Amino acid sequence: MTISIRCSVLATSRDGIHFERQGQIIDTPAGLHHFRDPKVWREGNDWYLVVGSRVGDTGQVRLYRSRDLREWQDEGILAEAQEGMGFMWECPDFFMLDGKRVLMFSPQGMAAERLSQP
Repeated sequence: MTISIRCSVLATSRDGIHFERQGQIIDTPAGLHHFRDPKVWREGNDWYLVVGSRVGDTGQVRLYRSRDLREWQDEGILAEAQEGMGFMWECPDFFMLDGKRVLMFSPQGMAAERLSQP
């Protein structure tokens, strides 16, 4: 039997080549699976992190906030799949573009569609 446990950890580097593990910063919340692919950015005095996950057969992106990159507050669900939008969302990114916030992710489990050529 294989047991897969996912969590987010912190590593630091002074040169971008050699890294030191600092330990776990976010454990997978109860009931979530495929909790992975964190994206971190700074906004004002706070750090933010989005992470892809799955609850049952529903994909979602969760948002976290921190002042020091070590203690993280779960701010809840940023976005969640509706019917046909995939059972799991991975590789989330959340950024500003032309003054608007954009959430981008890779959904897993969507039905394939054929694109027609003009």
